[in-house]
Parts: sequence; C-alpha cells; structure tokens
Amino acid sequence: MAALTVTTKNLVRTVTMDRPDSLNSFNADMVDELCHSFLDAASDDSVRVLVLTGAGRAFSAGADLKSMGTAPDPSKKDLRALMHSIIDFPKPFITAANGLGVGIGMTIHGVADLVFMAESAKFRAPFSSLGLTAEAAST
Repeated sequence: MAALTVTTKNLVRTVTMDRPDSLNSFNADMVDELCHSFLDAASDDSVRVLVLTGAGRAFSAGADLKSMGTAPDPSKKDLRALMHSIIDFPKPFITAANGLGVGIGMTIHGVADLVFMAESAKFRAPFSSLGLTAEAAST
C-alpha cells in the first residue's frame, strides 16, 4: 500500500503522507516514496512548488517505532537520501502542518522554504529525553 498520495494541479505538487492510522509515522516505505517524490518533482516542468502535508489528525508522529530493528532494504532510499533530496530541491518547498508533529515530523519544517501551521498544531522533539541524537539537520 502506498504511503503517499500525490497530486499536481496548477503547477503545485501536493504530497500527502497517507498513513493516518499510524499518525503518518515514517517507515522505510514512507521515506523511500518521499525521496522519490522530491526527485521526481525536481525534474518535472509541470511542477513549480511542492507542498507536504499529512492525512488525518497528524502531520507526522515521527519515526515508526514498530519498524525499527528490521534490516534496511538496500533498494530503498534512506533518511539521509531523503534529506539530501529536500535540501537540494531546486523549487520552493512548503510544509502544511495540519496537526501533531514529533521528531522528524517536527524537524522537517526547518528545511522547508515556507511553513504553514494550523492553530491546533503541536510539536515535540523528544530526542534528549529518549537519549537519542537529533536527526534530519535539526541540530
């Protein structure tokens, strides 16, 4: 099942993280599909801007803890590749935070060109309290 819904209308590519049951948490499929979405949009002349949002009540709850500990699939793009595809993205990148953002679901806004947040959006960076090094250029 696809982790994203992608539409293009009036030169705007809207990428919706579409795993609302897991609060759009990042698993290997999500990371791979997001990376390819940025790479595809970068070379597509029918796209002038990319908007990233989440389905349901969350933007993204961060890393999918249920998928941690599984062997990485070498055929899929990883978080490092995703971050490079975003940082190197040659067109405006906008995030539209519709709700909860935790971990990468919060820090990804820091590499966007423009961020829109719902008044009800809430964010949390639990790295220190979990004893983790912050990721995704957040430091």
